[in-house]
Amino acid sequence: MSENAPNTLNYLVGKGKVYFDRLDSDSNSTGELDLGNDPSFALTPENELLEHYSSMEGVKLKDASAIIAANLNGKFTLDEINIENLCLALFGEDVEYLNQGDGNVNDEEVVARLGKWVKLDYRKLTAATVVVTNATGLVIYTLTTDYIVDATVGRIFFVNGGNIAEGEALLIDYTYNQASYPYVSPASRPVMEGLLRFVGNADFGFDYEVVLWHVKLTAGGDINFISDEWAQIEFSFEALDDSTNHPNDRYGMVIDIEGDTAEES
Repeated sequence: MSENAPNTLNYLVGKGKVYFDRLDSDSNSTGELDLGNDPSFALTPENELLEHYSSMEGVKLKDASAIIAANLNGKFTLDEINIENLCLALFGEDVEYLNQGDGNVNDEEVVARLGKWVKLDYRKLTAATVVVTNATGLVIYTLTTDYIVDATVGRIFFVNGGNIAEGEALLIDYTYNQASYPYVSPASRPVMEGLLRFVGNADFGFDYEVVLWHVKLTAGGDINFISDEWAQIEFSFEALDDSTNHPNDRYGMVIDIEGDTAEES
């Protein structure tokens, strides 16, 4: 446990992990998700003051103040950009899956757009099997000269200056492979609430656990998918009163979980 002050062992260089138990649409627990590496986690206690000023002189002087609200807010940063964290940041309902088996497509109809990509019905193509013909199936066009294949996404690019005309009706034959892609539908659930837990593992000082029974989570800032720096997701949160379930600790608890004297690691 922590020591009585003054004591240098009470100094803190903190580290730890953050977990979030997101409530479902029926306010039921879904389990605590490990959010991965967290460069920062901070609490911000705040009081809202109602101030009173005397009007008996030319310059008003503050003669009283009253606390009318007590708030507990905070923020943390994640730098593991996985699909679960993106679901939280983008207010997704849940991580879902885009699934396809393997198979063959014959004569998928598309309209050529020169200098642009056109999406096919399936992804993860076998590039060598893609054949592009005209609407009668009699004229076979040439890969690279007339079109380019994006096998991963499942797209065809129609080359300017090739033998395919703008707006031409085409038939595409190809083979596609089995695949399963996790995805998030952004803004499908704008309210993100649940239990938030921080478990400390300090470099120096004592370990603390912070558990907040019910927080409202908000992502702020940019999620940089193109950058020369490590991408991060910044979250802020506000603790909500949960005295119905925890009458003695309405917002949560900060627990000293260090059983022995802290040592520098």
